Amino acid sequence: YALSIVIAIPLAVVMMRSPFLSRTLYPLLVVVQSTPVVAIAPIIIVVPGAGDAPRIVITCLISFFPLVVSTATGLAATPPELIELSRSLRASGFREITQIRLPFAVPYIFSALKISITLAVIGAVVAEFCASEAGVGYFIQLSTSLFKLPQA
Repeated sequence: YALSIVIAIPLAVVMMRSPFLSRTLYPLLVVVQSTPVVAIAPIIIVVPGAGDAPRIVITCLISFFPLVVSTATGLAATPPELIELSRSLRASGFREITQIRLPFAVPYIFSALKISITLAVIGAVVAEFCASEAGVGYFIQLSTSLFKLPQA
């Protein structure tokens, strides 16, 4: 989950700063986000093999997209008057991002964090359900296969 935060927020900032990159990556992000992770989870598990890596990748992948989209939306929703004011005061691009755009985007970021933490838990359980020797998903799969449905 933390890995998706570390990747998503800087990517949203870079997308906001570069219109070309935004036009290029945003449609790809929407297409990949619309693909159900449960459908591609077996492929993600087969490539690196069973273990922690697929669980981390699936959890990161499922919680990544709400963070990028909401952060980019929050950064773009900054009032133009504030941007014009910062430019008239000759603020650098870094100061514009850190002191104007990011503080304005904080409600969007926290909303995305709230959504993505739930999705991260779901992603971790799905990853454990598909291929793991421990965890909640493995316990559900084991209980179901042994017909201990009340435990599952």
